[in-house]
Amino acid sequence: MAHLARHARREQLPPHLRFCRCATGGCSWHVGTRRCGGQIVLVVFSDWDGSSWRLADVCEQCARSIPRTVRLPAPRLTPPPPDRPPVPSAARTHQLGHLATRAALAYTAASLPPTLGAEARLLAVVCALRTGTSGIARLPPGLHRALRITAPARALTDLQEAGWLHYLSRPRGGPAVLVPELAGTPCRRPDSHWAIRLLTHPRVAIAPARDRLTVLAVSSWLEHPGTPYLVDPAAVTRACGTETAHLHTVLDDLKADGTLTRWQPLPNGLLRCHPSGQPPAPRRQR
Repeated sequence: MAHLARHARREQLPPHLRFCRCATGGCSWHVGTRRCGGQIVLVVFSDWDGSSWRLADVCEQCARSIPRTVRLPAPRLTPPPPDRPPVPSAARTHQLGHLATRAALAYTAASLPPTLGAEARLLAVVCALRTGTSGIARLPPGLHRALRITAPARALTDLQEAGWLHYLSRPRGGPAVLVPELAGTPCRRPDSHWAIRLLTHPRVAIAPARDRLTVLAVSSWLEHPGTPYLVDPAAVTRACGTETAHLHTVLDDLKADGTLTRWQPLPNGLLRCHPSGQPPAPRRQR
């Protein structure tokens, strides 16, 4: 319990980055499926024999359905203690960008239909990152070109037909979209810069949309630059609408191009990636 308490203090997220992790996992922590609902709460629960414990943010509906669950008070956002050195501003900005990207990927994975194409998914993640408190995200034409989205009109139509957004005609302010479910959430635009820079990097932008989305999802799990990090392959494949074989192919490309020195599967199902410090570079067109 002390170990979980340390995680609760160190990994606390602002309210707009918290989401139902059970829903993103296909509601696999409880029997039966039901529509998520209610506020996001912090819970701790164990497996059937009590050999392992999990600390997670879930919605109130899932919290009532998960066996052996105790609801905990939400951690408060507090400054670091005096004896801990302050986090440099650049590193903090880097960390916030990764957290915001992972939250956007998890949200789109849970809210988009599984049959949606890669370009539409990529555009949805960018919209989620650029949405302000009004629920509106501006999409200037230059952004489409920078992101190398070949058919932006088709991608927007697919997202609108899925009921995920509404296209707005704003001649003076430029094209924009409304994402109703994100209206009222705190603005995350400053945290989107890291994802946009990665997607528009010359070594990344030449790859197909599905590869770029996978690279973004894998890179968002990096905690500290230059240090090994863990990746949840199930979360990545759900967020990208792809399969495990494609994820392994992209990881092999990143290793071949020197972005990763190596990657390896772990017994618990996670992947350990060892970065080299170079920007991601999918190797070939597919």
